[in-house]
Amino acid sequence: MQMARLKILRSLASILLGYLVIVVCTIVGFKPLGGIVHLQAPFRIQAAGALVAILSGLMGGVTAAFVAGRHPVRHAAGVLVFLCIDTAVVLSGGAQILSGSIYRAV
Repeated sequence: MQMARLKILRSLASILLGYLVIVVCTIVGFKPLGGIVHLQAPFRIQAAGALVAILSGLMGGVTAAFVAGRHPVRHAAGVLVFLCIDTAVVLSGGAQILSGSIYRAV
């Protein structure tokens, strides 16, 4: 019974850690690009932003898969749940609401 709980906790921790890696890598990667990349930015900045986002996502998925230790694809895909929520908040304009608390603290 305790082994089952440990596996569940490890699975949840791997998914959360994978998402945390994505957040940190994205923040660090976007800083040299001027922060959040907008549609009005030059093409090379947009391309660099896309590359940062892709690499951050891959690093987060690999982290989740590595920490989980089993079913790597399932755990990497589990990170997508938090990523979808994050994307929905940003696209709905919630990032402007959160900008005073989370994004400025980093």
